Amino acid sequence: MSKYKKGFVLAAIFIFAAISTVSADAVFAGSAPALDVNTVIRQLDPAVNTRARIKKYFRSIKGRKVRGKGKVVNVLGGRSRISVTILTSATKPRKGYNVVIYTKQDAISELYIHDRLSFEGVLFKYSAFGGGSIAIKGVYKKLGQEESRP
Repeated sequence: MSKYKKGFVLAAIFIFAAISTVSADAVFAGSAPALDVNTVIRQLDPAVNTRARIKKYFRSIKGRKVRGKGKVVNVLGGRSRISVTILTSATKPRKGYNVVIYTKQDAISELYIHDRLSFEGVLFKYSAFGGGSIAIKGVYKKLGQEESRP
């Protein structure tokens, strides 16, 4: 085999390996397991962690899927989406909630204050105001009495 062909083959193998690695990373990034919302909220609690640590942690998890359970604090409707404020067992912030879920589900009339929900979505925002809260875009499911206990 000539030097030219050998170099070409090695370059092709190197490029293929690089493309294969990027593709695998892209595929497996979407299938990462969902984070527990209570763990996330505890790590983002301004009463426990510094601003720098919170900022670094949030940047590392922004865009990841989170999942958890909590109690409805308020439901606000809009034209295109609703927001449900939820209090989980992780912290007790001054503002009364630590998760806001934005959803396009149209079952807003079925939700009442103190209903138990399970929810899942993509983390996209953090607010330190009033004790810290996260915002996710996702879906929720109302839990019955037997399912609501952790």
